[in-house]
Amino acid sequence: MSTAQAIAKAYPKAGLPLAKEIVSVAKRTGAHPYDLANLINFESAGTFKSDVKNPISGATGLIQFMPKTAIGLGTTTDKLAQLSPVAQMKWVEKYLNQFSAPKGTVQGLYMSVFYPKAMRWELDREFPKIVQRSNPGIKTVRDYIAIATRNAKLPSSKDVGVAKLESLPFAITRKAAVAVPLWVWVTTAVGIGTALVLLIRRK
Repeated sequence: MSTAQAIAKAYPKAGLPLAKEIVSVAKRTGAHPYDLANLINFESAGTFKSDVKNPISGATGLIQFMPKTAIGLGTTTDKLAQLSPVAQMKWVEKYLNQFSAPKGTVQGLYMSVFYPKAMRWELDREFPKIVQRSNPGIKTVRDYIAIATRNAKLPSSKDVGVAKLESLPFAITRKAAVAVPLWVWVTTAVGIGTALVLLIRRK
């Protein structure tokens, strides 16, 4: 079984054409194909759709391009949303190629998408408070990696930054579960909170 076939089998919603493009982009950017597939699974809430959108931040697509990031790349989130997942991988590659730091580790790749400044940080270094407030449950680089890889369906590359994956206090699960990024949980929580307020007011 080829790497692309393995990705398509693990993530049926991705499909073989997108899986092949993930492999190609990973090779050209120095990332591990499985790591990139797992990351897209997490960031797109398991949909592998190019138009999946965070209703709070406006982040859109396979790796959740922020509006300002898209403009900096020479496009917009609206235009990115109109592309097929395979076509959007061109922009994923363009985005990743901005960074000279190694993307061949889980930390390097994941932080390039979440918080590029942390690509070379120690795993237990804390993010700025504003980042922590916007991402409940994520205080350190290790926290993000743990959450993002918790429901990965493919084995991760062996290294996470400078520490061996096996030495970290979390493990990659290989169960057929869908990873859910934080913005989905936050949106749900906001919705529930609003409903409770309305119920109280009605009383």
